Amino acid sequence: MREIGLFKGFNENPNGKQLITLDGVDIRGDWICGGYWFSEGRHWIAVDDRTKTNEIGSGSNCVLFKTVCEYIGLTDKNENRIWENDKLFYQEGCFDRHEFIVKYDETGFVGECFPKNKNFISNIISIHHAFDFEVIGDIFNTRSVE
Repeated sequence: MREIGLFKGFNENPNGKQLITLDGVDIRGDWICGGYWFSEGRHWIAVDDRTKTNEIGSGSNCVLFKTVCEYIGLTDKNENRIWENDKLFYQEGCFDRHEFIVKYDETGFVGECFPKNKNFISNIISIHHAFDFEVIGDIFNTRSVE
């Protein structure tokens, strides 16, 4: 069951400070963090003061549904929040480099290895106690617009 209740979604905006790739198309806008709801055929995020990532002010913002991600309640070794659909990295020993994507399934948040040819899925909470994670990106290839 999802219990944190903090979400982020991408608000499309031609003047936005970030660029993502969604379904092969680059979209400019901003990530919005807060509470999520669906109303009148649109998906919304209400800006939440618990986040330090909102740059576009307060209130509610319409977001692209395919970008809605939940905060999993953990931070990486650099104190960055870990979100659903983030790409994480950890080093096990001297030679084993692992990268995976945070997903949600019936057991909770899990790490799914990429590239896909690696057969590794594990409960992310138990992994967190054994390794130092680092957020290295997300599935949307988020980047800043200069």
